[in-house]
This record gives sequence, C-alpha cells and structure tokens, in this order.
Amino acid sequence: MQVTTQARPRAAIASAAGTCGELAQGVLPGGQRFHVTCPIDRGSRVSVRTAPASRTTIAGLSPAMWKARRALALAVELLELSPQRIVVEHASDLPAARGLASSTADVVATVRALAAAHDVELDALTLARLAASIEPTDGVMFDGLAVVDQLTGARLRRWAWWPQFHIAMFVPREQRETGRSGAPTDPRHATEYADLLDCLDRAVGARDAEAFAAQATRSSLLNDVATPNRLLAELLPALDLVGGAGLCVGHSGTVCGVLFAGAHASEAAGQAVGDLLPALPHGTIADVVATPASPTP
Repeated sequence: MQVTTQARPRAAIASAAGTCGELAQGVLPGGQRFHVTCPIDRGSRVSVRTAPASRTTIAGLSPAMWKARRALALAVELLELSPQRIVVEHASDLPAARGLASSTADVVATVRALAAAHDVELDALTLARLAASIEPTDGVMFDGLAVVDQLTGARLRRWAWWPQFHIAMFVPREQRETGRSGAPTDPRHATEYADLLDCLDRAVGARDAEAFAAQATRSSLLNDVATPNRLLAELLPALDLVGGAGLCVGHSGTVCGVLFAGAHASEAAGQAVGDLLPALPHGTIADVVATPASPTP
C-alpha cells in the first residue's frame, strides 16, 4: 500500500475505544480461539504530527508504550511512507494492565492518527491484523460487539444487531500482564464454548439482551475455573439483588462488570456502583460505562 504524499508537515487526531474485559472468550472445536469484545465509551486519544526527515524517528511515546511504537513502525512500512519525524501526544482514561484493552486502544488510535495524517483510512481488518501481530488483540477496531480470533484479528461473526449494555464496571487495584495471561483455554471445553457462541447467535437473532448477558455470565464462570477473578466471586451473589442482567470479566482475571439492559440501565448501573463498591477490596476503581448502541433497532 503506497501512499503518495507531498513533503510537508502533517497532523491528525484519532481515538479508539477500550473495553470492559470481554463478553465471552473461549476455544472452538478444532482449536480456533474467539472472543466477543465489550467496547466501552472510554478509550485512548492520540495526536500525530509528522515532518519530512532524513530518516524515520518517533518521539513522544514513553518506554511503557512500546506496543504503540511498534505499531507505528509497522504502519510506516504498510503505508510505504517516506522518511519522517513522527511526534505523538497520547491521552487515555483506561487504567493499564487491568483488562480494559488499553494497549489495543493505544495501538489502534496511534495507527489511525498516522494514517489520517496522510489522508488514509485503514479498514478494521487491516488494523486488527496489525494489532494481532504485536500481541493477542481485542476487537475494538470493529463496529459494535465483534467476535474475533484474538490471535489473528480475523472477524468470525458479523451481527446486524447487538444489545447495548450499561455496565457497573469494577477495576481491581492489582495490575496484570493481560496480553499473555488468560489466553490459553482448555480444549476439553470446546463443545460447550461452541454451544455458548450458538446461544449468542440466537440471542442476537431474537433481539434478546437478557439472553445475551446470560451467556456472558456463563463465559465468566467457565473461565473462572482456570483463572479466578476475585471481583467475580464478590459480585456474582449480588447480581439478582441489584437487578443485573449478567456479568462480564476480563478473562485474564482482572476487571469485572455488572451488565444492565433496558430503558433505565444507566441509572441502575449507577445505583449498583454505589451499593456494591463499599464491599469490594480496597483500591477497587468503579465507573459506569456503556457499550455502543446497535444501528439496527
């Protein structure tokens, strides 16, 4: 993909959503992994300024943001850009290493900004493949709730409708290397995970947010056998008390969210935060977030 550009300074700003863990994750018969991403209205915002140079250099990224730096280097190759100085400014409201896809959001926002500076809009699959070449990826580059193979970035399902959730999101104090932990899934459970994904398809077909949320809870519990989530153990008994439709987790054992659907979901999620946070471990961060609304009623 060659981008023909004039030798002049350029600038652009782009953003990408984070997640509240995943709505489901597992392995299918044959070994293919999948996850159902849970994009939220929190994320990363990146501005990029470029200028012609004798060689390509990148400034403005801390050592901790090596994944975004690597993504920029790959994007320069992909777009076949001439040598340039790239200056990055980054802002995020996603705590790192908590299962909120902060790294993926950084990668996607940074690459989008560089491409936009050169008047290019990269498609979601290209972004997903690039992100997956760095580490297992979330599906935040796709619209809505996406079913992706986190190892390749391939999209496995395309839903015309998806449920919108407001989420009482609880983020643990402890950090965890989420790009590596939680990835392996016991292949002996593949048949059950295939059924779980089929149930999600049926819930989508029926426009049934409650049934969809029930499968998110099911995935959380299946995952908890191998990767316990301390917050899940605290929140599960309170699910009915607060009127939640289900639970979602970071399958690396990190974030946990209580899912609410319907007309008063936002208010219910806010009430749940107030009711549940005092009983959770010290240092737990709470927020009310929302997934994208479906374009199809």
